Amino acid sequence: MKKDSLFRKITYLLSFVKGCHEGRYHFYQASQHNPFDDEVKNLSFHSYFHRLPALSAGLDDNSIKNVIRFLERPALYADIDNNDNSLNIMPILAVPPKDIARFNSEKTLLSKRFGIPEEDLIFECFFNKLRIPDFPEAVKNYIKNKIFLDVGAYIGDSALVMLGFSPSKIYAFDASPKNAERFKKVMEFNKIPESKVELILSGIGDHEYEISFNDNGELDADLNVAGNTKIHVDSLDHLCKNMGQIGFIKSDIEGFGLDMARGMTEILKRDRPVLSLAIYHNPDEFFEIKPFLESLNLNYKFEISAHSYYFWGEIYLHAYPAELIKNC
Repeated sequence: MKKDSLFRKITYLLSFVKGCHEGRYHFYQASQHNPFDDEVKNLSFHSYFHRLPALSAGLDDNSIKNVIRFLERPALYADIDNNDNSLNIMPILAVPPKDIARFNSEKTLLSKRFGIPEEDLIFECFFNKLRIPDFPEAVKNYIKNKIFLDVGAYIGDSALVMLGFSPSKIYAFDASPKNAERFKKVMEFNKIPESKVELILSGIGDHEYEISFNDNGELDADLNVAGNTKIHVDSLDHLCKNMGQIGFIKSDIEGFGLDMARGMTEILKRDRPVLSLAIYHNPDEFFEIKPFLESLNLNYKFEISAHSYYFWGEIYLHAYPAELIKNC
C-alpha cells in the first residue's frame, strides 16, 4: 500500500473517532444490544488510536480495510449519564451473506456429524476462522505434520477443523473444567484418541500463577470475572517446552492474547509457527500484539481478517514466516 493511501485512511479514522468522542459518544467494541455498564464504558478504543500507525504498518489493503471497519463500526452509545438510548447503526456484514445462509442450512448436518448441539455450533469456527485454506500453498505445506496448538479450545470445534490440515498432534488448552468435560465428550463421539488431540486444562498467560474465576461453561468464559473455580495459568513457553516442533497456533482467550504472546517468545524463536490470533476483545490485544511480535525481529508477514457476522467481533491477526512466500 502506498504511504499516502495509508495516511489518508488513518487520518479518516482519527477524525471519525474525534467527532464521535466530541459528540459525547463512547466506543464499545461489542454489540450495541449488550448492556452498557462501567466496565464496558472504560473500554475506550479511541484512547489507543496513536498506535494505529504501528498496527497498520506493512499490512495489505484488505487488512487495513478490516481494521477500519472494526474501529468505525462498534456500537456507539450516547452519554450514559443522560440515560440516552444507543444509536441505531446498521451493522456491516463481515462475511458474504451466502456463507451465513450456507452455514444455517448445514447446521443440522454438522450437529449430527460432529456430535455438537446446534446451539453450540459457531459459524466463525466452521467457516475459516483459522484462515488456513486462504494461506499460500507454501504456508500450508509448512505446517503439515507439525504440532498444532488450539488455545481457547472450548468444546473442541476448532480442534475438529484443525484435524483436516494434517497436524502430527493437537494440544488443546482451555481454562474451564466445564468446557473440558464437553470437549472430551466431543472427542469421544468423533473417535479421536488422546494421542491425536490432547486437552491441557490451564489458562494461558505470560507467567505461572493461580486464579479464581466464574466457570460458566460458555464460549466466553472470562478469567477476569471472579468466581469460585480455581485454576492454573501458565505460559506456552513453559507448558510446551518438551513438545516437538510447533507449526501452528490458534488462540481466542477472551482478552489474554497479549499476555499469551509475551509468554510464547521462545516457541516463536525456536519454531517460527504460523499464527491465527484473536485480537478483538480489548484494545491491548488489538493494537499491541502485532507490534510486540514485530519487535522480536522474526521476519513475519502479517494480515488481519474478519470472521463473524459483523465487524465488531472475531477479528484475527494472522502471521507466517515471510520467506515462505518470497518466491510465490
